[in-house]
Amino acid sequence: MNKFRLLNATILLILTLSGCQSTEDTPVAIAKENAPMMYQLNDTHSSRFLVTSRDAFKAFNKVMLFKMNVERMVIPPTNDNKINRSWYSAEAEDVFEIAETFDKMAKDVFSDPKILQSTHIGNDDVLAVEFRLMQFNPTASRHGSMDDDTIVDTSYNSFGIASIQAVLAHSQTGELIAVIEDKINLSTIIAGSYAFSRNTKQNQMLAWRRAFKNWLQHLHQDLQKLRSEALTKS
Repeated sequence: MNKFRLLNATILLILTLSGCQSTEDTPVAIAKENAPMMYQLNDTHSSRFLVTSRDAFKAFNKVMLFKMNVERMVIPPTNDNKINRSWYSAEAEDVFEIAETFDKMAKDVFSDPKILQSTHIGNDDVLAVEFRLMQFNPTASRHGSMDDDTIVDTSYNSFGIASIQAVLAHSQTGELIAVIEDKINLSTIIAGSYAFSRNTKQNQMLAWRRAFKNWLQHLHQDLQKLRSEALTKS
């Protein structure tokens, strides 16, 4: 798995996309020497889904999910000093709790033994997936911090926007298969109503879980679709 880990240095991508909304795959220029040619897929749920080849997915029957990596996560300053102050005082455990929530959700979503079954052992038919939480832009104080004197009076339609990345590679060779990048909204709205809009730790974690579940389900669907299409084509 060392070859796969070396992708950490490779997938700090500076991408130039054409901006085309065509239904056909869009060639992408990657600003890195000897980088493989990649293509933006325009028929997935993700805003950026880059692959080296659609056909590559036919080789995989299982997935090996790595725990979410939060080492590169940044929290840019907002225009609200109270929000900044509360998040700057966050402990590592706060971020690890978010990552653990994602890991549990990923295990549940990929638990179907019939379709892309999750495994802990690399093999020629195993797709390795590393998830990365890259950035979080909060719109509320951390866990309903007491620094926020409007906690009782303010209703939130979102607790923030998180940027997430997934790097997909052959579990044996480390060959890059795909890179996925998305922004997920920690929305508090369910069926048009503010279901848990008050700023508390419990509500923030509920928002993280709902956002993660929605994103992971879409990813699972897209991977199933790509594999099925590749098998049908071959």
